[in-house]
Amino acid sequence: MSTSKGGGEEEVGAAFDRDLHVQFFVSMLHELPSEYEGQDVNRLTLAYFAISGLHILNALHLVPKKEIIEWIYGLQVLPSSCATHENVRTTQLQLPWGSGGLEGVLLPVLGLATMCNLGNYCSTSFRTGVMYGFRGSPSIGIKMNSLGVTPSLHDGGHLAMTYSALATLKVLGDDLSRVYREGIISSMRMLQQPNGSFSPLSLGAETDLRFVYCAAAICSLLQDWSGMDSSMAIDYIRQSQSYDQGFGLSPGLESHGGATYCAIAALKLMGQIVEDSTTCEITSPVVDVQALIHWCSQKQAHSGGFRGRANKDADSCYAFWIGGSLQILGAFKFCDKMALRSFLLTCQSKYGGFSKLPDEWPDILHAYYGVCGFSLLKEPGLDPLCCELGIPVRTIYASPA
Repeated sequence: MSTSKGGGEEEVGAAFDRDLHVQFFVSMLHELPSEYEGQDVNRLTLAYFAISGLHILNALHLVPKKEIIEWIYGLQVLPSSCATHENVRTTQLQLPWGSGGLEGVLLPVLGLATMCNLGNYCSTSFRTGVMYGFRGSPSIGIKMNSLGVTPSLHDGGHLAMTYSALATLKVLGDDLSRVYREGIISSMRMLQQPNGSFSPLSLGAETDLRFVYCAAAICSLLQDWSGMDSSMAIDYIRQSQSYDQGFGLSPGLESHGGATYCAIAALKLMGQIVEDSTTCEITSPVVDVQALIHWCSQKQAHSGGFRGRANKDADSCYAFWIGGSLQILGAFKFCDKMALRSFLLTCQSKYGGFSKLPDEWPDILHAYYGVCGFSLLKEPGLDPLCCELGIPVRTIYASPA
């Protein structure tokens, strides 16, 4: 048995430790290590990792669903409010581990916001040029409100955070009836660039396939494709394909496993990768499916894990980025599953969760995608994944809670 800091290589025959991973995700909801301070603006995405991970592990009953749904809606960016004395209310949430001293992914905000007076929103006008949707956290100091916040120049919605919010709400069984759909869809149209890509912010930022994927996932979750010009987005995806058939984050860049997943998943959501109901063959009018399968298959390293680029070490998160891409393409069966499983077990920490590489500390991102990898491997007791949306299949078709 390795004595490495994260757990490292396990004894021959080591098993996937479901209970330990459940404990890891629950502890991350309760209290995050100080190393995560720099990720405070992304707290909503960290919550997505923990909550969706617990769902895959069939442990969602350990999550205070109602309270977290309220917290997520508190991060929604809405038109200007006119709270009055009559509509101010006070909410007290009872959390399973108490309401004070919470310092985890999301509950510190719950502990603050729900103990204060919270104003209801009234109807006001929509502002153009503002990114509505969800922000990642209240990190710049704007007070939490249980029904959302008004936009500010430097703290509006964010495309990736909006995807994280909608995905997490679906995992929690919410019906999305309180989502400000009109604002999100209008904002997305504003964020799409002339070349078909998307910026995540109204202020402007980097534009690449990550945000094309987020836009496609948001449209799919809201069942409204008027938020993007799909033909322009598809053209941008085409332009981002490299000579070796993989995809870079933007045109002219090196092929990368994460970017390739974003391209494949977005095309799947847009109906450009389909399965023939008679032959079960996966086809696409946009990409060469067999060439993509070959590119993805070549990313399985001698260690058994997947790597994101040629000549790089295997990394546990690519069990999802590459493995999920192969699953969408109907080709996960062609990878060496036993080798992949063995590699992931070397990244399984004795503290729960997974590390990026063997013999390192676990983190919440690699913990989530490591669990996703085991779901793809059909580990007993784990929920199957909808790879194109990054959430359990069961959440998509489940009745609202």
